[in-house]
Amino acid sequence: MSKMNIDITASAKPEYPVLDRDPPFTRVSVTVGYLSGIKPGIRGPSM
Repeated sequence: MSKMNIDITASAKPEYPVLDRDPPFTRVSVTVGYLSGIKPGIRGPSM
């Protein structure tokens, strides 16, 4: 993912495109983290 990050940073030099691509990226990261956190969380108490 480091290659993608460098590509985005180089492609999006201004702050506008960076901010534009930040919300969706953060949303996906939060969603993935949330799901990943819930899975083990449910597994813990379930056991």
